[in-house]
Amino acid sequence: MSSMGKTKIHGFLICLTISISVTWDLNHAVVNAQVGTQQEVNYSLEGIKQFQRSNYEAALKNFDREIIVRPENTEAYYYRGLIYAQYAEGKAPASNKTLPCRSNEDPVQCNLRWSEENRLNAIQEFTKAIEKNLQYAEAYHQRSLLQDDEQQRTNDLNKATDLYLSQGETQLRLNKYEQAANVFDKIYMLTGINTRETGIQSLRSPQKLCEEAKEFIRRGNIQAALDKYRQAASLFKADNKLTQYAIVQRIIKELEKNASR
Repeated sequence: MSSMGKTKIHGFLICLTISISVTWDLNHAVVNAQVGTQQEVNYSLEGIKQFQRSNYEAALKNFDREIIVRPENTEAYYYRGLIYAQYAEGKAPASNKTLPCRSNEDPVQCNLRWSEENRLNAIQEFTKAIEKNLQYAEAYHQRSLLQDDEQQRTNDLNKATDLYLSQGETQLRLNKYEQAANVFDKIYMLTGINTRETGIQSLRSPQKLCEEAKEFIRRGNIQAALDKYRQAASLFKADNKLTQYAIVQRIIKELEKNASR
């Protein structure tokens, strides 16, 4: 396994944890599962409950069963991907918290093999989810964190960002400001705008201005949000951070549409 691959595996946990918390809560699962039988509801909900308790082995078994009875359930593949991603981070499936090493296998080699096998398993599950729903932003997001190939990682990041932006724009058009702010938080995390990722706390940093703009959106104060984003865009451009500048400009454009309605 390459040193770059190993570094990425140990570097994506913060993004993974944040993304998990906003992807699929229990209420969402209940609504989706109510179209099936009571047993199907139990498989989905029990899988999520076990996942939230870090009981990954039990969670995986429930999502395996869910896929047998409802093979088109994209969230089941997504959650299996999250479980394998946790394994790739070095988490153990069993209650005794030990990795399933092979006979006479060196502990270091066991850890490297376990991480790499499950990194590939996670990519495969996120890919299955994407194949069933090409608009699944979170699946592109999580897959990007596991890619060894720079171009594949960039492609997934760009696709996830574009889909998140579309989601945020839709929420703004519907005047659903809380939901729009939550989507923008995902974009911040992906693109280095998030102050929690960068550690930048300066009151004049563009990241800090974007955080303040997001909170104004959450309160429905579009004009104040626009002012903050325009300041941030100018600073990003001055710093030659053109990716962040382009994203903020797109947010500004949609906010201006909202303000004129």
